[in-house]
Amino acid sequence: MVATPLVARQLVLSDAELEKRMKFETCDIVNVKEKEGGILLVRSANGARAFLYPVVEEHDLIGFELLSIFHPTNDVINSVILVRKPVF
Repeated sequence: MVATPLVARQLVLSDAELEKRMKFETCDIVNVKEKEGGILLVRSANGARAFLYPVVEEHDLIGFELLSIFHPTNDVINSVILVRKPVF
């Protein structure tokens, strides 16, 4: 997971115009205190697909409200979890 922002930065560097419009920030989303009401889409896996990707469970997303979980039954490998940071 740590390598992903680096790979994204390298891809953007190939296009000067795109690079001007991009900003990358890395942080642990669970610790973000601002951005209330923000929606987060998390990639996860289910069943045997967990051998390929990390499994994220609802209890891993402390401080977020669960909106939806989708586990595909076709050739798609990744599950997705949609959560929202509650508005206080």
